[in-house]
Amino acid sequence: MSTHLQRDISTLHNDLLSMYAIVEGMIQIAVDGLTNPRADIAETLRQRDNEIDAWDVRIEDECLKVLALHQPVANELRRVTSVLKITG
Repeated sequence: MSTHLQRDISTLHNDLLSMYAIVEGMIQIAVDGLTNPRADIAETLRQRDNEIDAWDVRIEDECLKVLALHQPVANELRRVTSVLKITG
């Protein structure tokens, strides 16, 4: 595997983990909102949802870039397609 492909797949992995951390925080906020309902919680979740949508678009673009530039096969191709499915 080329150095550039390794770097791009590593970036995809890190971006996915960053998006996951935001989603995890949103789930905690939502669960807290069930026990202590407040209007500001809904607004916070709405804003964070827009942030997640932006992450999703960015990660999808990066996946397509990796597929187009590197034409990965086997393991690397499975990783990239898994990232595409997970973000969706």
